[in-house]
Amino acid sequence: MNAKYLGVATVGSGLATLAIVWGIYAHNQRVHDAYVHSRHSFQYLAAAKDIAGGNRIDANDLIAVNWTSDQPVHGAFELNEKDKVVGRIVAYPVSDGMIITDRYLAGPDSALGLPHKIPPGMRAIAIKTDEVNDLGGLLYPGLRVDILAAIKDDGGKVKSEAIVQNVLVLSTGKQINPDPSGKPATVPVVTVLVSLDQARRIAVAEQEGTLYFALRNGSDNQVEAAGPQELSKPALPPGRRPRQNLAAVPPFTSEGVVVQTTMGDKTIAQLFRNNLPVADSSETMTPGGPK
Repeated sequence: MNAKYLGVATVGSGLATLAIVWGIYAHNQRVHDAYVHSRHSFQYLAAAKDIAGGNRIDANDLIAVNWTSDQPVHGAFELNEKDKVVGRIVAYPVSDGMIITDRYLAGPDSALGLPHKIPPGMRAIAIKTDEVNDLGGLLYPGLRVDILAAIKDDGGKVKSEAIVQNVLVLSTGKQINPDPSGKPATVPVVTVLVSLDQARRIAVAEQEGTLYFALRNGSDNQVEAAGPQELSKPALPPGRRPRQNLAAVPPFTSEGVVVQTTMGDKTIAQLFRNNLPVADSSETMTPGGPK
């Protein structure tokens, strides 16, 4: 009997020891897991739905997902970095639930954001410029302008017309956002937002003549109804007569060659014989004849 009780006591003691050891192990494991979790637990921003390339990310497009791996995702954004993601353009398609990384997003000033700025039914058209017609480099995205065309017809007359009015400048050169420093920059091309019909008119006018930008006040949205204007010669000041037509000045009757010189409203005629001026042959003439 004593041996039996001794065996039972030994087994019981072993089980108790095993339970104690297991308890200590489980406790240590929980402490270790908690430590690992605290060191390698992240909340990354992910796509709440499929996002096509070229779209701008909105706050509703994002969700937070847990990541407990000891290998953090390179370039991912944590939950408190939402301001670094909202408003950025998706350069490549992102699937629902995918963690968003910096490599999937275009830079803040990337031209990938240009299509997003074009409303349905509108178009972006680029216009060649130089230092004169881009206002000395003072044009920048966000301004509103009129576009004027100066076109010379077959008869040599120049006509000026406002091709489009009150249109938005989308980009200057490769910049879709203004330079924060405000430094002027001459660019070879300016892109504006227009309707399809306006784009057609600009394309034709650019082939036929020269285009110019006219800067508008940001609060001025008035569109004037003005047709083509023909540019004529300015009128002479009061009291001033037009330059004399040399063909209307009566020639001398003496033999030789008459050389006529016009100065202002007077014409001086000089007789030459054998390539030498003839003395006392010079006269001053007006439209009415010798003076």
